[in-house]
Amino acid sequence: MPDEQRHSRHWNAKIRASLVAIAIGAFVSPIIPGRAYGQPPQDAPKLSFDVASIHEWGPGQGPSGQYAAGVQFSTGRVYSKCVNLQGLIFYAYHLTGSERLEGLPKWGRPGCGFPDSSGTFNIEATMPANTSGDQSRQMMQALLAERFNLAAHWETRQLPLYALKTISGKSKLKASNPDNDSSIQPGPLSCPADDLNCNIFFGGSTTIDVLAGLLTRKLGRPVIDKTGLAGSYDLGVLKWAGDESTGSSLPSLPTLLRDELGLELKAERGPVQVLVIDHVEKPSPN
Repeated sequence: MPDEQRHSRHWNAKIRASLVAIAIGAFVSPIIPGRAYGQPPQDAPKLSFDVASIHEWGPGQGPSGQYAAGVQFSTGRVYSKCVNLQGLIFYAYHLTGSERLEGLPKWGRPGCGFPDSSGTFNIEATMPANTSGDQSRQMMQALLAERFNLAAHWETRQLPLYALKTISGKSKLKASNPDNDSSIQPGPLSCPADDLNCNIFFGGSTTIDVLAGLLTRKLGRPVIDKTGLAGSYDLGVLKWAGDESTGSSLPSLPTLLRDELGLELKAERGPVQVLVIDHVEKPSPN
């Protein structure tokens, strides 16, 4: 293979690995126990942000400096320098990725990339300091309804899925410990020379729900967490062979799950939550 082509493939693999880590980070916001799928009780008063500003990045525009993709939650504030409509919906409805999202328009999927983040949004919203993460999600639902004219509903459908389960007596998951958890090293994650198109996921301190969401996006079929494991686990860096790799030194995904995590995927058919978007529009500038 010519050096130029090899360099190009290696660079693409590095970029893709970095984007996988960023994309997962977009969904790793504080998970607050609450009602399934962020739905408030029927008699609960509607919550809203005190002040909210949304700015859409135009062609050739985008945030400067370092930033975390996706929606961030902190005391009295919800914000993002770059998030698409899909990311806003994931936050508002507390989606992990194992659910299905239908009806998302094409303009709701662009990514954040330098120097052009066109079609994504900068959002700043304030709320009382004692607002919980679950309450902030309800506020985001109200903001989407008001500014994006979002209307959506839940359905439960019987669909083919993968059940993520522990292998009896072989679980190798390590509970998260802030003092000892894996940390990502400076620079992009890289694939081995014999598999430049490998799959990489930096888990760090991660819930099993987030892992199931990652696997859903990778496999194209809902992965439902049936491990019964709560809390966070230090998954470190997970690498497995690329989809079309031959002779890779990396394990296949089933082998990695079995040998490194003590988990397995079982093909089943069962209930899957589906969030259906009935209507949505781009927000008007504020």
